[in-house]
Order: sequence, then structure tokens, then C-alpha cells
Amino acid sequence: MKPNFVRHLGLMLLGASAARVLSFVNLLLAARLYSKDDFGGLALALGFVGLVQPFLTLRYEIAVVLARTDEAARSLVYGVVGIALCIYAVVALLVVAAPGLLADLIPPDLIVGLRAPVLLHLAASVVIVSLTAWLQKHKAFGTIAASQFVGALGTAVLVLGAPFVVEATLTALVWGYAGGALLSALILAAATPRSGLFGLGVQSGRIWPLLVKYRVYPTYSLPLTISSLTSDRALLLYLSGAFSLGTLGGFYSVRQLLFGLVHLVTSSINQVVFPYVSQTEKGVAGAKRPLLAMTRTVAVTTGLGLGWLCLHATAVTLILLGDQWLDVAQLMPWIAAHAAAVSVIGWQGRLLDVERRQRLDAMLQMAGDVAELVGLGCLWLAAASVTTVVATISIIGIGHAALWLITAYRVTRLGTSQATACMALLGASALAAAALAALCKLAFGPLVGMMVSLAIIAVGVAIALLGMAKHINQHAGWRTTPTAPLLRARLRPIEGPRESGQGA
Repeated sequence: MKPNFVRHLGLMLLGASAARVLSFVNLLLAARLYSKDDFGGLALALGFVGLVQPFLTLRYEIAVVLARTDEAARSLVYGVVGIALCIYAVVALLVVAAPGLLADLIPPDLIVGLRAPVLLHLAASVVIVSLTAWLQKHKAFGTIAASQFVGALGTAVLVLGAPFVVEATLTALVWGYAGGALLSALILAAATPRSGLFGLGVQSGRIWPLLVKYRVYPTYSLPLTISSLTSDRALLLYLSGAFSLGTLGGFYSVRQLLFGLVHLVTSSINQVVFPYVSQTEKGVAGAKRPLLAMTRTVAVTTGLGLGWLCLHATAVTLILLGDQWLDVAQLMPWIAAHAAAVSVIGWQGRLLDVERRQRLDAMLQMAGDVAELVGLGCLWLAAASVTTVVATISIIGIGHAALWLITAYRVTRLGTSQATACMALLGASALAAAALAALCKLAFGPLVGMMVSLAIIAVGVAIALLGMAKHINQHAGWRTTPTAPLLRARLRPIEGPRESGQGA
């Protein structure tokens, strides 16, 4: 492994940690300024942005990182921007001229006030994913980390400052998040010219052949996006329709807190791991030892946090969100368990991209979406409580994460037994942390016991992370050879059955 890997990973984790701390504080303070109904509306608005954005880029940003040359990557970026502009124009026209199309996603009386910030956020998201892919290829992780920090800072300033200028409403909340995304996009755009994106001209005749060459991404990603759109929208509408917008707001806020921590880990590691693994001599198998070390470490650390949180969910809710959010404490352990499982697989999603098994990845993801839809249907027929709904969806998510990891490790030759061991480590760590927290609670009392157990667990997490860093630094088997014939063969257009994922 190149020594730069640990430095790049540390840089991304540092930047992402600072951004996540800002987002964390922002959410905690905003929960005291805005209502749960406001956060429910924010969930719907951001859900729309997140689900439409992949249609604008057709997931071609993944191909930018895999492109063999800077010229090819540059042409792909220009192609992505061209596609996004055309589709964005259609989406904007529909949102402005036919707002009734969104009436089932956002209450009609809010659509007019939310159109502008939602469209702004959508445009900024396209710029962020496109330029981030280019900067990932050039390992400009400092710029990526800076954009994340500035975006989080801008969001916090706008969201927390708005109530002192205007009324604390859903519109102000959505504008705050849109402004933060715009700032993040501007940081990336300002730094991109130094990486050579605009330094040389692009032959327009090369763009279309490259888009055809990497057509596997829109081919497998669009069905996956439609599947995700259906399941995610169904969950949002189920919570807001069967219960209330406030229920959705409570669920969304807790999920943002917990999955935000997961995103800190998975996004940072993924943005560094993917460029390195895509250039290894033997593909994913060539990076087996460092990948397994990171998987085990993530499983242990998230398991420790999960076990502690499950025992102190009520106290954590009161401390972080306040008395008015106490009803979401019963949801927190289930959401935390789902988040812990996702943390193990979230940063490894592109391993199947490296192995050219995109269709297998899409099938696995859609299987999870279908299972969630079936679960929601059964819950609706049974008129289940909100706790039962969240618990069921979380259990389905955990099962899907385990299935994905086992299948992916078998395909990439990392070993199904290794996948099973990592999931077992997650469960064992959670049980150990819960037992430790219970003993400390009995020995020292609720508050002191909570702090003592948290301190002990923090030491354990630090030891695990230091051990992982030491293992990676000592490992010399992760060799990258960008000009090797084997690599050129691996990055060939998706033509044969093996590369396209057929028969996976």
C-alpha cells in the first residue's frame, strides 16, 4: 500500500469529522428552534432532491474515477454536465409549470414556497457529485474535505440564523440546506481549475463514444434509482400519512443524527478506498488484507457505540433533543442498529464496481427495496404502531446488509466466512458494550455510569482505530500500477458477460 493512503484517509476523516460535528450541532440546536413538522417537511424536500439527482447524472460520475486517462475523465465530466443540464431543464419546467405533480410528496400549500430552494439544492447536488468524482481521481481529498466543511458551516449559519431575521418556518429550513449545498459546490468549482479540468480543450466527438463505452452505469443505475425512489417515498409517505408529519419529523431527525455518524465513516473511507482499489494489480483481491482490517475495525467500533446507545437511548434523547422529542427515544435503538449494519457495508459499495459486477449490485439493492415495500404493505394491513414499523424496516435493512456483504465478499474472493465473521463482530461488540454499560450503571448510578461506560468504550474505539492504522501502514501488498496491462484490461468498455455482470 502506498503510504499516502493513510494520509489521504486521515485528511478525509478530519474534514468530514469537522463537517459532521457542525451538522450534528446544527441539528441539535435547530430542533429547539423548528418544530417536528418542519423537519418532516424537510425530509420530504431533501428526499425529492436525493432521488431525482441520480436521474440527472445517470451515475456517470462513477465512470470518471475509473477512466484510464485524464482526457477521458475530462470528457466524461463534460458529458455528465451536458446530460444534467438537459434533464434539469425538464425537471425545473415540470416543478414550476405543473406543481400538482408533487402534491403527493409535498403538501400543496408548501410547494410554491419550496420550489426555488429545492431546485437550487438539486443543481448544487449535481455540481458536487460531478466535481467530486473528478477530484477523487486526482486524489484532491483536501479540497473535497474543505467543501464538506464549508457546506456544513454555511448550512448551520443559515438555519440557525434565519429565526433571528425571519420566522422559523419550513421554508427557511429548506433554504438553509440549499444555501449550504451551494457553498459546497462553489468551493469545488473554485478549486477544480487547478486540477486541470479546464486546462485543455475537449473534443466533443469523444464524449458520446465514452458515454456509450460506460453505458453500464445508466443501464443498471436507473432501475436501481426507480426502486430506491419507490421504497423511500413509500416509507416517507407511510409515516406522514398513517401517523403525522411530526412523526416523520421525529424519525427523520433521529435518523439524521445516527446515519450522519455512519456517513462520516462510510463516505470518507469510500472516497479514498475506491480510487486506490480501482488501480490495484489484482482488483479487490489484491487489497484483501487492508479491506478486511478496515471492515473488522468498523464493525467493532460501531458495535460498541450501538450497545452503549441502546442502554441509554432515553437519556441521550433528553440530552440531545429535549423533552419535546422524548417520544422518539423508543425508535433510537432500532434506527441505531440499522445504522450500525449500514456502516459495515456503506463504504464498500463500489467494490462490485471495480469487479465489473454492477448488475449484481443493482439486483442486491433492489432486493432490499422490494423487501422494504413488502414489509410496509404488511405493516399497513396490520395497522402497526410507529415503533413496530421502524423496528421492522430496521430489521429488514440489517438482513439486507448482511446478505450484501456475504454476496459481495464471495464474488470479490474476500471470503464469505470473513463477511460472516465481521457481522458477528458487530453483534458481539454491541452485546459487550451493553453489558459494560449496564454494569457501570449499577455500580455508579445512571448519570455517572453512563459517562464512565462511554469513556471506557471511547478508549476501546481509539485502540481499534490505532491498530487498524498500524496494520495498514505495515502492509506492503497493496500495489498500484496504473499502466499495467492487467489494469487496462480491467478498465475496458463493458462488453463481455463477465464485465457486464451477466451470470453473476
